[in-house]
Amino acid sequence: MNGAENLIPKSKHDLRAVKNLQDVDPASVMTILDQLLDWTADGNWPVAKPMADFLVLLGEPIVPSLKKILNGDDATQKYFCLDLIVRQLPADLLQDLSPNLERLVENPNPEEVAEGIPELIGEMTSGRM
Repeated sequence: MNGAENLIPKSKHDLRAVKNLQDVDPASVMTILDQLLDWTADGNWPVAKPMADFLVLLGEPIVPSLKKILNGDDATQKYFCLDLIVRQLPADLLQDLSPNLERLVENPNPEEVAEGIPELIGEMTSGRM
C-alpha cells in the first residue's frame, strides 16, 4: 500500500483521515481521487461533508471524476455529488460540467427523477450558468 492509500478513510466515521488530507500536497491525492469521492456517496455519513469540502478545494482536477459520477448508474451518489460538491464549485468549473447537468435536467432517467436530481440542479444553477 502506498502512502496515498493510507489517506483513504477506513469507515464512514473516519474524520481523522479527512483531517490528514488537509496536511498533504493536493497532487499526492490524485491517484486516490475516485476512492475519496466514494466517501461522499451518502451525505448522511459523518465523513461525507468534510470530504466534499476538501475535494472542492482541489478544483479543476476533480472535474473528470465528477463527470464519471454524473454519467454513472448510482442516482443517490449523483444527488450527493451535486449537493455536496458541485454546488460549491466556482462558475468556470460548473460550466465544464454543463453538458452533464443539462442531460440530467432535460433527459433524466426514472431513478434520477426519483432522487430529485433535476430539481436540485435547477436550484443550484439558477443564475449561475
